[in-house]
Amino acid sequence: MPPNPLSTADIPTEHWEDAYLVGRVPFKAAAIDHRASYCMYVPRQHYKLEPPQNLPLIVAIHGNGRRAETCRESMIDLADRVGAAVGSLVSIWLEAVSVGAPGLVTQLDHTLNWPRGIKGVESIFDGLSVDLSALKKVEEIQLIVGGDDVQKVGGGFVEWFREREEMKKEIKDLISSLPNRKDALLKLKETFNSAGVTVEFEIIDGVAHNSARAAVKVIEFLEPLLMRWHVE
Repeated sequence: MPPNPLSTADIPTEHWEDAYLVGRVPFKAAAIDHRASYCMYVPRQHYKLEPPQNLPLIVAIHGNGRRAETCRESMIDLADRVGAAVGSLVSIWLEAVSVGAPGLVTQLDHTLNWPRGIKGVESIFDGLSVDLSALKKVEEIQLIVGGDDVQKVGGGFVEWFREREEMKKEIKDLISSLPNRKDALLKLKETFNSAGVTVEFEIIDGVAHNSARAAVKVIEFLEPLLMRWHVE
């Protein structure tokens, strides 16, 4: 058995940053599954052992570009202001969530087979199902997309891929039905509302698929919520 990793409880406070326990924490393999990795930011000025306290957690999940550090960096100023940690992929519960311009969206629709909808997820995921009551308990949900984010997901590549002769008809039909991100998020809003889940929907005028320009609106949404748990 490998030894337990050192924690802030084991190390003098003046060495925390040198040990990469606070500040910008480099990539680590997730203990629950080493195939997944994450990076973190822990604001030094807000992290204390006495009295013991838990910091609010901002979970920033990257897109297909895998730019996890960029996601973390975009939230550091907010983390410093409200006393929150950024970047961990392990979350016990959600108080709020912001969904920004996803590509392939699984709709909250029991009539559509997974991955288009949630029909049949129990047989695919070993009996697990979508817990609608838990989803309704999430206090605030933001769906956000650029007003000009109207290119079909995958761009020209999926069109080229669809035309390959060896493609099965169902694959071609799936590709043909792919929406743009704006329409996909509008549809997700509709299925959430139909299921009794309240969401805040925001379209950013004049913005295409640009996470940096959307981050400002995401921070505006998250900051007042995180301030509820702000500790000095």
